[in-house]
Amino acid sequence: MKSSVFLPVPIVALLAAFGLNLAVNAQPSISASYVGTNLQLRWPVSSNYASQVESSVQFLGWQQLWPPFPAPVVNGWQTNSFSLSNQFQFFRVRYDFLTNSPVPTAPGVYSLSFVSGRLARTYRLQIPTNYNAAIPAPLAFILHGHGQTAHEFAGQHPTLSQYAQAAGMILVFPQSTSNERGTGWVDYDPEPGEPYVNDAQFLLELLEHLAATLNIDRQRVFAAGFSNGGQMVHYLGARTTNVFAAYATVGSGIGGTKGGTNLVYIPPPSEPMSILIVNATNDCRRPFWGGSNGESIQAAAIEQAYHWTSNNLCLEAPVAVTNTQVINAAFRPNHYEDCPDTNPPAGTPWTNVVIRTTWMSCTNWTEVTFVQLSDGGHTWPDASSNVGFDANAEVIAFFLRHCRCDATGATNTLVVPTAPGTYDRALCDQGYWRKFRLMIPASYTGASARGVVFALHGGDETMPQFAANAAGLFTKCNLEGAFLVMPEATKNPETGGTLWNNKPVSVVVDDRNFITNLLDELDTTLNIERRRVYLCGFSNGGRMGFWMAATRTNVLAAIGAVGAMTGWNDRTTGALIAPPAPLEPVAVHMTRGTLDDRVPYNGGTNNAEQLVFSVWDDLAYWVGGSGCAGAPVTNVVGVTTNIVYAPCAGIAEVQLDVVGGLTHQWPESTNYNASIRVVDFLLRFTRP
Repeated sequence: MKSSVFLPVPIVALLAAFGLNLAVNAQPSISASYVGTNLQLRWPVSSNYASQVESSVQFLGWQQLWPPFPAPVVNGWQTNSFSLSNQFQFFRVRYDFLTNSPVPTAPGVYSLSFVSGRLARTYRLQIPTNYNAAIPAPLAFILHGHGQTAHEFAGQHPTLSQYAQAAGMILVFPQSTSNERGTGWVDYDPEPGEPYVNDAQFLLELLEHLAATLNIDRQRVFAAGFSNGGQMVHYLGARTTNVFAAYATVGSGIGGTKGGTNLVYIPPPSEPMSILIVNATNDCRRPFWGGSNGESIQAAAIEQAYHWTSNNLCLEAPVAVTNTQVINAAFRPNHYEDCPDTNPPAGTPWTNVVIRTTWMSCTNWTEVTFVQLSDGGHTWPDASSNVGFDANAEVIAFFLRHCRCDATGATNTLVVPTAPGTYDRALCDQGYWRKFRLMIPASYTGASARGVVFALHGGDETMPQFAANAAGLFTKCNLEGAFLVMPEATKNPETGGTLWNNKPVSVVVDDRNFITNLLDELDTTLNIERRRVYLCGFSNGGRMGFWMAATRTNVLAAIGAVGAMTGWNDRTTGALIAPPAPLEPVAVHMTRGTLDDRVPYNGGTNNAEQLVFSVWDDLAYWVGGSGCAGAPVTNVVGVTTNIVYAPCAGIAEVQLDVVGGLTHQWPESTNYNASIRVVDFLLRFTRP
């Protein structure tokens, strides 16, 4: 805990209107004298204490006169001066004992102290109830705004802690220092000789201090901030490398006039990084379009996005998604104290337009998301704010998607189990935290190599949902003694749901690399037969299988796709685009239903008003690409028409099942069981 003492009490110097009269107690520890037209204060300092001068007009409402002074290496005296035009008449010195609180390991909320730059600093630490010292936990720094304290900000946004708790994330609310303007972060480089508090150093040192006791996932360390705290986040991006996995700012900016007349911008980022930026158009403290906030000139909010897209080399046009929320202002608490003129009239419907603009395909697989709110004022909006946007949920969700594979101090590589069973794990890959489910068959001992089946879920579906809908895959692969891996796709900015990046444009990550990287990680521990690697998928996941089989070589022995087409729609025109010819022959199994309105087997326009290739188009693509010769063989069994093209080049074979009455689903019925049908096909093939 930070220790603040006043020695002796009170230590006060009085400056009279016409001349200096020093009024102190019997043993003064602070003195004052004229130096030209300035007043100079002098006080003793100790190597055990940082000091800070506080001032007042009438012995009430004491506030800091300058930033804190670091403790000296040896005991001595500190002096500083200021203009006599200052309004204050009374002064006292505060001493803060330099001490580091022991870092707790039990779940809970703690107020702790830490020494950085020979200054006494404090922070609030929140360890989630599900913290396990054996498992690395993600950590996020949350930086308060100007004039706030760490505890105030945390108390104002309790659901932020709830979302972090659900994610098993440690939250750290550091406390900034204060000066005559109140609390605030030092988010700029100092001028020569300027008193300077190195807040970037403080945060980095605090991270190392915590990591010495807590099991922190160094691949998942994040920083978010509100207002001045957000500007400090931008500054961290300029002055740190290989530490943070992603950033978030709310109600912030990228520069200001710093008391002058010229805009001073935060230095450019030192490395590409993913960031979420949130600003409201009716924010009077950070004017959305730039300009004066009554105290200083501010840069336009969008300049924050350009600050990062330029650095991240985001060359593609961004994706913009607009949502309109109609809110009843009567149920909204007043969060507009700083901007009273922007508060919507009470009791009247108010429309908030949320525009989410995302730049994808940036270097190092980074993304930049800029959220524009037409309502929100200068706040960190919660769900309870009733503005249609919850920064707590958005920031935590954004963080949970990202990771830093090359983070300094990261030692927590993927731990792959070897005992039979089903496990949920995650891999840091291309800057994203990728979840997957692994099934090790009951017959596996490690003595012999086994094949592995990757099964990909559909669009806007999660891995657990697909695992529940295709439970037969686990049963079938376990019976056949093959590994089963079910990865999860990333969230797509355009749809808001999970989508595999199965085309060469507008991608978040390269999922082909993800699959091969995951395969390599598993193969370091499990005995995998690399000639027997298979991939199957439903809908969007099936298209991912088509894309990978067409554009990668020496990986897959066979693929299977259910309710999927080869190719994609142009994002601008909607036109159908087929991938280039396959780079090598591959065994392909396709399943299409006659009642599938999402991917109609005869092609045309689907239920989402998108054009779709017919199954015959897909069949021709793979038959030609795999060098199949001769007429197909057709068999009808029950509701299924099976068409087989063989022989083809290499080990390739192309099969199509047209299932009567099948809708857009992965079926596991008595009429047609895709889990059995597809796996039986896949396991027939072994690469040379």
